[in-house]
Amino acid sequence: MSDKGKNKKKKARLYLSKIGFFTLILHRELPLKRVSQVRVKLYPSGRIYVIFLVEEAETLGQSSKEPKNAVGVDLGLTRLATLSDGRYLEHPKPLERSLERIRMLQRTLSRKRFLSNNWLKARMKLAKEHEHLKDFRRDSLNLGLSSHGSTTFWC
Repeated sequence: MSDKGKNKKKKARLYLSKIGFFTLILHRELPLKRVSQVRVKLYPSGRIYVIFLVEEAETLGQSSKEPKNAVGVDLGLTRLATLSDGRYLEHPKPLERSLERIRMLQRTLSRKRFLSNNWLKARMKLAKEHEHLKDFRRDSLNLGLSSHGSTTFWC
């Protein structure tokens, strides 16, 4: 199996006192000398995120490119987003499938005896599906809005 074209991520180990060791998957270079805070986040789905706060040197005199135009964004129920210049983004289809799966998992969870092993497993499946839905919504909104060029969006 060749690793051509794959984005290889670096792995590292982190030790936090009173918690223990973590195996990290680094998505980008991390300047260890400038880390000022570490936050460990545990989601109900069982995923653990380690967030590093890194101090950046202040950049004076750098001016960002001015946007060509500004557009207002209205997030709604019938459409994902309606832009003030008349364009709109529809809800993605996989969202409906994911919502149906959440409804089914919620019904399954409600039929389990509270705090039994099967209830805990069903709760974990439901939490993973909710996390998947949260990530999907965030990604679809970011991808939909970023495809409109150098435009400033006001929500």
